[in-house]
Amino acid sequence: MVSIDEELSGSSFGDHCSPISETIIVSSTGANCSQFGQFKTQLPYALMNGSIAAIAFLVAGWLASPVILLSALVCQLVLLWGIKQVYSKQAAQCDY
Repeated sequence: MVSIDEELSGSSFGDHCSPISETIIVSSTGANCSQFGQFKTQLPYALMNGSIAAIAFLVAGWLASPVILLSALVCQLVLLWGIKQVYSKQAAQCDY
């Protein structure tokens, strides 16, 4: 049996990983950029969060502990901080 959490996670993941979803079309129109460009910038974050959610759901199925939610959130924050560090170093090296 699939829980409501899994359904919401899967639908949100699918919405952000589809180049023809309503979210991509509306956000690319609002940002005045190409639809595929918006999709390419959003895909790494969606894949990262989808992977973290899938692992957290698997571990929660075995352990059934509320600590797993906190661990998933900490993992997301650490990965986003790391991504920010990498991109800020790359931006500092670019000649504009």
